[in-house]
Amino acid sequence: MRTFSSRLAAQGFASVGLAVLLAACGPAGTGNAPSGLSGGRVSDGLAVQQEQEAEEVSPSVASYERLMRFAATAERKGNLPVTAGLYQRAHNVAPDRQEPLIKLAEIYKGIGYYAQAAEAYRRVVAIDASDSALLVDYGMLLLLMDQPKEARIQFNRALELEETPTLYNGIAVAYDVGGDHSTAQAYYRVALELEPANLAARSNLGLSLALSGDHLQSIKVLKSAVAHPYATQEQRRMLAAAYALAGDLPAAAEVGGPGFDEAAAREILERYSSDLGYEAANKN
Repeated sequence: MRTFSSRLAAQGFASVGLAVLLAACGPAGTGNAPSGLSGGRVSDGLAVQQEQEAEEVSPSVASYERLMRFAATAERKGNLPVTAGLYQRAHNVAPDRQEPLIKLAEIYKGIGYYAQAAEAYRRVVAIDASDSALLVDYGMLLLLMDQPKEARIQFNRALELEETPTLYNGIAVAYDVGGDHSTAQAYYRVALELEPANLAARSNLGLSLALSGDHLQSIKVLKSAVAHPYATQEQRRMLAAAYALAGDLPAAAEVGGPGFDEAAAREILERYSSDLGYEAANKN
């Protein structure tokens, strides 16, 4: 039986653990931000217009609190270019405050402009790196950007602050992306020691074992994932993929449906490199 290439394995695991924290995002942006969002800024004209709609106030005397209030109003209305511009202006007024940058990061991440979001997160943690949740969000975003080494740095910084199953699962995914399955599996097991019912870590461990060639153990772990009370069809398809990788096509077809074979297993891994795969495979 052919084995999956390390490149394909990395593509699969670049996403398999991410939806623990991240909701499905849009496709990753590779070019410049859309008009009005380039570099996290919009034209001053748009920002001033929004301010004037809320209150006739000169931009020269606009306070941080006013800008944040106007930005929240624009965000509720779904006007992202104006929202981003106002948060950027709030950051300019109070560069030591994290909230405007966090908001900018969320906006950019939500529309798939990951490089801009990463820069906002970088500035956030430069101000204060004592919030482990922010470090994890930053690390997960770096994984989406195929930067596992950089992601591990953020996860380990967060780990110095607290130990959680989500953190260990994230570190494990980062190692899997780099092809170090044995280290990844050790971290998945730590996550499961902390929270035996963690479906994301259990599913990821099973798939990691399959990709590293330990098919019998992979099937055992994924069977336990399928038995989880919150398991979905995705866990069943992961188990079917493990059977297919082990060469047991009848068992793969029984679990995954007629015609499930190694090609179907490969398709599953490829699908996990999409944002939809992140969410579907990793809900607890």
